[in-house]
Amino acid sequence: MSVTQLILLLAEIQRAIMSLSPLSILVDATGAHVKKTTKKPGMPFADSAIAKYIDKKIDELKGVKTQREIAAEIGYDKPNLISMFKRGEARVPLDKIPLLAKALGVDPAQMFRLALEQYWPDRGDIIEKLFGRLASENEEEIFLRVCPETFLDPAKPSDHESD
Repeated sequence: MSVTQLILLLAEIQRAIMSLSPLSILVDATGAHVKKTTKKPGMPFADSAIAKYIDKKIDELKGVKTQREIAAEIGYDKPNLISMFKRGEARVPLDKIPLLAKALGVDPAQMFRLALEQYWPDRGDIIEKLFGRLASENEEEIFLRVCPETFLDPAKPSDHESD
C-alpha cells in the first residue's frame, strides 16, 4: 500500500469516526478499502428480513391493533420491545415467535424462518434445506404472477418493482 493510499484510508476512517458511521475495512491485493456498512449504531438487525416484516405488518395493523396490544398478546408489559424488534435493535426471541405471529396474523412457520435468519444470517441455505421451501418453484411462479405483493419477501427487492 502506498503512502497516499494509507493517508486516504486514515482520512476515511477519521471521517467515519467523526460521523459515528459504522465501517468495515477490506484488505485485498491492491490495498485497504473502507466500506461503510448499512447497519446503524444500536440497530444491528435493522436490515434483517424479520425486522422489515414486523415493521410492515405493524403498519398494516394501524387502526386495528396497537403495539401495546401486540406486546400484551406476546407477554410483554410495555410496547418498547416491539418497537425494538421492528427497528432491528433487538433479536426476536425464538420462544416468542408463535405468539407474535398470532398477534400479527401471520404464518408462524414463515416468521420462525425469518427469525432463524436473524440469528444466523449466513445460514439461509441450511435453513431452506432443513425446513424446505414454502412453495415449489412452480407454485411460487404462479403466486407471483397472480399476486406478487402478497408473496414477496419484504427484505428482497422484487423484479416487479421496476415495472
